[in-house]
Amino acid sequence: MSAYRELSTDDLERVRRMAGATALRDCRPITAGIENSNWFVTLEHDGREHAFVLTLVEAVTPEELPFFIALTDTLAEADLPVPMALRLADGARQFQLHDRPALLVPRLPGTHVDRPSSGACRAVGAMLAQLHDAARRCPLRREQPDHR
Repeated sequence: MSAYRELSTDDLERVRRMAGATALRDCRPITAGIENSNWFVTLEHDGREHAFVLTLVEAVTPEELPFFIALTDTLAEADLPVPMALRLADGARQFQLHDRPALLVPRLPGTHVDRPSSGACRAVGAMLAQLHDAARRCPLRREQPDHR
């Protein structure tokens, strides 16, 4: 399970307001994952529905989160298929929910693959090489005391 907390109606209303959306159409916990609490969220804005992932960051501190936002921005600027944190109605990229940092990111297409083919593994390897190459241009650095 990847949603370690429950969201109240007030929590969801706060997310809707933070995103500047006119309505919250759907919210479902994501059942895969290991570190953060995640939900698929559908918000309506300007009469159109937009799919997001709401992440409640459980594994890093609020002070560490700017590194991950900068890294994702760097990867997106290199045309890699990564979701950039949404700029919220107040201009911020992160907010607090349940005393944890939270992000809204666009939901990317696709599903989890339990048994990848050799072609899929080659594609992942090629993408990983591009990711490592692009990540060297990230303007922020992060110390990794636990070597993860």
